[in-house]
Amino acid sequence: MLEDFGHLLEKYKELSLNNKRMIPKISELENDITVLKLEADLNKGVDLEKVELKKLLEKAKKENLELNSKLNTFELRTSKLSEILKAQSLNMNKKGFRI
Repeated sequence: MLEDFGHLLEKYKELSLNNKRMIPKISELENDITVLKLEADLNKGVDLEKVELKKLLEKAKKENLELNSKLNTFELRTSKLSEILKAQSLNMNKKGFRI
């Protein structure tokens, strides 16, 4: 029985020593897991920001198309007005008015 106790005591010491060696490794693994979780959270945040930026870019493209359309309409109108003014100026010059 004493031998069994001695054997158990040796096993306990061996396991205790192994446990002491494993504690820093476990702490390192826990730290690594924490870092990985934080990185994953950051990546999720970046992905969400990318989605938001894509939405904003699409909105900006749409607004740009609308503004280009309005600008083209404005340029067309000013071109027509310019032609009308030139024609009126020529007509007035023919009638003897000086502009």
